Amino acid sequence: MGKFLKFLLHCILAISGGVALYFTAPNYNLWFLAFPSLMIFCYLATKTRLLQVIWGSFLWSFSYLFLLFSWAKTAAQTEIAQVALSVVESIFYVLLGVLIWGIWNFFSYQKRRAIYLNSLLFALSCGLAWAVMEQLRSLVPFGGMPWGNLAFNLTDSPLLNLAPYGSTQLINITAVSIAALLYIGVTAWKHLQVFTGISLLVTALVAFSTTIFVTASTDLGATRKVLIVQGNVPASHEYESQTERARMVTEKHVAATLTALPAAVDLILWPESASDLDIRTNPDIFALLQPVLEQEIPLLLGTQSYSENSRTNDYVVVTKDGVVDSYSKQHPVPFGEYLPWRELITKIVPEAAKISIDMLPGQEKAVLSVPQNGDNAENLSLATPICFEVAYDDIVASAAQEAQLLVVPTNNVTFGDSGEPWQQFAMTKLRAKEHGISAIQVSTTGVSGVVNPDGVVTATSSLFTADTQIVQVPLKVKNTFATDTYQHRKLLSYCVAVVLILLAVMGGSAHRKQSKIR
Repeated sequence: MGKFLKFLLHCILAISGGVALYFTAPNYNLWFLAFPSLMIFCYLATKTRLLQVIWGSFLWSFSYLFLLFSWAKTAAQTEIAQVALSVVESIFYVLLGVLIWGIWNFFSYQKRRAIYLNSLLFALSCGLAWAVMEQLRSLVPFGGMPWGNLAFNLTDSPLLNLAPYGSTQLINITAVSIAALLYIGVTAWKHLQVFTGISLLVTALVAFSTTIFVTASTDLGATRKVLIVQGNVPASHEYESQTERARMVTEKHVAATLTALPAAVDLILWPESASDLDIRTNPDIFALLQPVLEQEIPLLLGTQSYSENSRTNDYVVVTKDGVVDSYSKQHPVPFGEYLPWRELITKIVPEAAKISIDMLPGQEKAVLSVPQNGDNAENLSLATPICFEVAYDDIVASAAQEAQLLVVPTNNVTFGDSGEPWQQFAMTKLRAKEHGISAIQVSTTGVSGVVNPDGVVTATSSLFTADTQIVQVPLKVKNTFATDTYQHRKLLSYCVAVVLILLAVMGGSAHRKQSKIR
């Protein structure tokens, strides 16, 4: 009975830790819960038995991800999608738990006289291991799934100030290292190492406090007045065909735009899927845009290009002369925009057959060149990662290196009233701060909003309403350190991973030898 009770308490603690981290995500934004949640993960990863580490890490991560990915059930109309995605992503946290377990054993068997230094090194190793795990999770499988990255849950915390210097990696390293110091500091009292415990707790407090005062200068140039249009989307049951519904979506955006005009603006932004019927091959749909294009203001909108058995998800620049520039989404969402293992998946989840035409990835950077009025006016350079692409460090950073303004077009209608739109907007907020750039998220159904280069939200829309906003945004003229070094950090993470794995292997070996002696 005693063993069963311990096991039960272990499971409850792990689940509680995962649930706590979920409440740090939008719409709850209780970011301070990240620290007790991460402390619990450190506890689970430093248990004596490796099986306990594996089971505890899985329960912790599955509890967090299952709640966070509630939108997957809404979009796929089956709970299988939510469970499957949560299980696959939890594997990465289990690997992380095993890695930390090995590192813990490595430092535990070092000389006792260096316990404070070893504790600092262990805490830093935990932070580095977490950042490496997130890097791996954003690469595999099927190009990765960085949704749920710890850093995205901390955009309301002082740790956001670190974004211009190291993006999500530095935020994760700092947050997890602080939590690990708190964990060791608290448990040191149990072993009567009072002075060491106090020293570690003070170190953690100082490290966190320092982030409050971190600043980054943002050099900004001229401003542009932008019209953001959230036209909303009619319910699918109101129309007999998807073609008719798609046309109505475009008409709604035209109507909302004309209501806001003729205000003097430099740019009009429509969302992803504002015209799912390709305006380049459908003259009737292009004709719908004419009242807007007659204003002689560049219009950006999401459309799609179809071939016989595939399609691309495009964001295009349209003037009275037609489409003058376009970007095709580089990272289509597996099981959402294309279907791997189609024959097998459709047998398990018949709803997946709705993805009848696979989306192909684009090959160019997420950058669009927008002509400006005036004979001598230079084109405006925009970074335009589409929808989920805002979660990928590399996609956004490579575009931000060349861009003056960040625009995130998205279509969130399939996610209902879940937390997905707000979770995505938190990513847009982080990218604005990371790259010192004005960021605009424009959605069919919300959330549409604006974030200034300091990471401060200046405007948001409500969900499932038609909304227009005219905003004045400054343009970026200088890259941040994070923007310029994104490739170097990626390479460095691979080197760090090798070192951490070596430490973990040596720690695991030392643990086995010690177990045999006992």
